[in-house]
Amino acid sequence: MRIFLLYGFLTALALAVWTLLLHALGRDAAVQVSTDPIDYLSLLMAPVFIYAGLRARARGRALPFRTALGTGLGISAVAAVLTVFFLACYYSYVSPAALLYASRGYGLTDASFNQQLLTELGVQLLSVLLAGLLWTLAIGRLIRR
Repeated sequence: MRIFLLYGFLTALALAVWTLLLHALGRDAAVQVSTDPIDYLSLLMAPVFIYAGLRARARGRALPFRTALGTGLGISAVAAVLTVFFLACYYSYVSPAALLYASRGYGLTDASFNQQLLTELGVQLLSVLLAGLLWTLAIGRLIRR
């Protein structure tokens, strides 16, 4: 299996499990504002999986930056698409209140559910891709050394 598919899938899976776990524990981070450190653990998942994917790609050898960049962006792209699919299901069936909370931040409280959903999914897609790019640039430089 291609490394970017495996680690992109693992990233999205970890984020989905984490989101559902928080929801089951009544700590839906998208609905209640919390500053507990545990609520920010999901922010560490992307760099951990990108790092693991790049290390697996390197296999103990030096990893050229271009190869690291392609692998990291592939991981991010797969994770972004799968995360958006998960969030569409999550917002539609598990926690519509989380979507309403997110929509307030965009000023979309009067918009239809579909408009809110498409806006939130677009923002999530772009944010996962951008974060993946930034983490890949940072981690790719570290692994190259």
